[in-house]
Amino acid sequence: MSLRQWKTFSQKCAPRRPYAAVLKVDVTGHSTELLPSREDYACKGFWSIEPSYCSVGRLVLGGLPCSAINTRFIAHHRISCYQLSRRGRISLRCMECPPKSRLDQGQGPVMNPAIEWEVPSSILSFAASDIHIWRASLDLSAPALARLEATLGHDEKSRAARFVHARDRDHFIAARGILRELLGAYLKQPADQVQFQYGKHGKPRLAVDYSETLLTFNLSHSHGLAACAISNGLELGIDVELIRPEFAGQDIAARYFSEDEMAELRALPIELRADGFFRCWTRKEAYVKARGEGLSIPLDSFSVSLTPGQPDVLRSADSKSWTLRTFAPEPKYIGAVVGHGQNLRFSYLAWRE
Repeated sequence: MSLRQWKTFSQKCAPRRPYAAVLKVDVTGHSTELLPSREDYACKGFWSIEPSYCSVGRLVLGGLPCSAINTRFIAHHRISCYQLSRRGRISLRCMECPPKSRLDQGQGPVMNPAIEWEVPSSILSFAASDIHIWRASLDLSAPALARLEATLGHDEKSRAARFVHARDRDHFIAARGILRELLGAYLKQPADQVQFQYGKHGKPRLAVDYSETLLTFNLSHSHGLAACAISNGLELGIDVELIRPEFAGQDIAARYFSEDEMAELRALPIELRADGFFRCWTRKEAYVKARGEGLSIPLDSFSVSLTPGQPDVLRSADSKSWTLRTFAPEPKYIGAVVGHGQNLRFSYLAWRE
């Protein structure tokens, strides 16, 4: 069934129950097909879904992984707005929901926005409120890893040599080399000429040689995936984690989460607790890194929201000075970035070797 046929089908049929559909997209993203399926789901109101793919071609919708190319999404049979944009975004609006509801205003329950990771042909320009978020796989070919290792400074090579396991060492080299390559592109300088200095609590910055530039950055990597945030002078922090259910225990949460966060985590269904745990973990880590004060900031002195599908919320004495944003860089990963200021604009970019 084609997209046009599905639209006609969904508008003409009038069953008493909602419909589901199977979204089929090939791994190259060149064809899209909708197949109707009679299954009962509750009306959710509004979705905006963008298909994207991980390195093995698995489909991702709204940051949630799928085990196969065929992926279910919910569609009510009374559709007043339907479109497929050239970027693959599918928008559905249910006629049962008020036209100007809290959902429309972004004040009610919110689905995590789908992200399209762009591979830019050149480094993009900055506005004062821009934050560029880069993702990169750290599992690189031998020539690419050698190229990046050659750009590292002596201190970075010494740190790399202290890793016991080769995979950890390679991932460190790749992460630092990619950071240097990105910063060098923004600065229009060779990657091996980029110099760093470190704050009291270890937060890296560009060295004083670059005092005329306002470029700021922060880096995180986890289990073969790196995320880097770069801005035009904004204080920022970023964290990315692989969602590991075996790590997301109540005992660990009790050591690092506030009372409000623990209560919200316990309220989640069991199947969502690992997701909620790592949403909380990355949001707290990103905020602490943005502040640049390390663990001198008591982790129970501020709280973040952690329920999947709900808005990103930071509760701290200075929360009005910061913007918190959660993103899913790959299936089974979750990331968070915190930037100083309000009304910030985020761009999502993919590095390729």
